[in-house]
Amino acid sequence: NASFACVLIGRGQQLVACADILLSRSHHVVHVISDCVLVVEWAQRHGVNRTSPGEDFEAALSRETFDYFFSIVNHAITPTTVLEMARLGAINYHDSLLPAHSGFHATTWSILDGAVQHGITWHRMTQTVDAGPYLLQRSFPISEHDTAFTVAARAAELAIRTFPELVEQLENNSATETPSQPARDFRSKSERPGLVVLDWTRPSKELLRICRAFDFGNEDNWLTCTKLQTPSGDFLCIGSVTLT
Repeated sequence: NASFACVLIGRGQQLVACADILLSRSHHVVHVISDCVLVVEWAQRHGVNRTSPGEDFEAALSRETFDYFFSIVNHAITPTTVLEMARLGAINYHDSLLPAHSGFHATTWSILDGAVQHGITWHRMTQTVDAGPYLLQRSFPISEHDTAFTVAARAAELAIRTFPELVEQLENNSATETPSQPARDFRSKSERPGLVVLDWTRPSKELLRICRAFDFGNEDNWLTCTKLQTPSGDFLCIGSVTLT
């Protein structure tokens, strides 16, 4: 199979793992867009051009010729002009089973909604966020012990495991595109579910679910945290809870 020239945008170990998979299959990563330390080090190690998301990466990419644009753990909307530069298309990883929980903080909203399963979607990128045809989807169950952190970690692991399958389909020109469905519950980056102060008149299972939904483990929590109000009127943030 002919090799692809690829551009990647995003962050974290998941992007690095997918980049390594592309190289292991004799494809070329010609540029990465990231300011993540792990990705920066990977780009330096492999001699790959890198641009920070805060820079004019559109101008940088205009000097490149590439087949695929992969968005992996990317929290910003990519300009349509950039998507159109990819000769064979742009593909995004989303950490939910679209069309459910499109937009941001998918794992938190999934737990808050009481979902019993979650999953991942690799899909074509279009001008509308999370609205392109689906290329590959996989699901897994959510347990009563899962938190936003553990669901996200399991989704990332599943994404890495399925990426070779996706790339093989692209290599063989055998990828099946399933038309996307209208988003049922798109959440914007700024959308937050109130103050998230625990109401002790509510059932314990509901309170536990709220705590799990905002437990991001050792990851940065730029959504909000669950809070406990003290008799003095102060608020304490709850990091994690244990089911007994």
